[in-house]
Amino acid sequence: MSAEEEIEGLVVFELSGRKCGLPVSAVRGVVKARGITEPSSSQPGVTGSFDLEGTAIPVLTVSERLGLPAPEMLPTDHLVMALAGERLIALRVGRTVQLVYLPVRELRESAAVCPGVARVPSVSKLGEPLVVIEDLTQVIAAYELPLEPGSSEAGRP
Repeated sequence: MSAEEEIEGLVVFELSGRKCGLPVSAVRGVVKARGITEPSSSQPGVTGSFDLEGTAIPVLTVSERLGLPAPEMLPTDHLVMALAGERLIALRVGRTVQLVYLPVRELRESAAVCPGVARVPSVSKLGEPLVVIEDLTQVIAAYELPLEPGSSEAGRP
């Protein structure tokens, strides 16, 4: 790897038994999955909301969107707080694993598992396939949540 090669940092977590990653630039934090309120609608993938300093953050389970089986909800789960556009969302995940750095070239040369949303790099430092979520705004579109907080009440948990 050359000194000039661009590197992408990824926060790696488990989801439905698979390792998945989000670009570090999108992640705002990780907290234990506690205090999640029931959703006000039966919108698939929206499992409730999480109160973050008085702001309701939608909690999403994105496994089905990535072609993975629905995970069992456990008390050991975590919430990965991340930006999708200007909207802060919480992804419910099994647990966070680590922070890895991959050459951007490897991410570009990867196979799409969900076009425009996620890819699997051909090489993984983890020794197993890693699903990299590329575009959280596409996740927001799938769940019909507004990109900006307060821009619409439709689809809010």
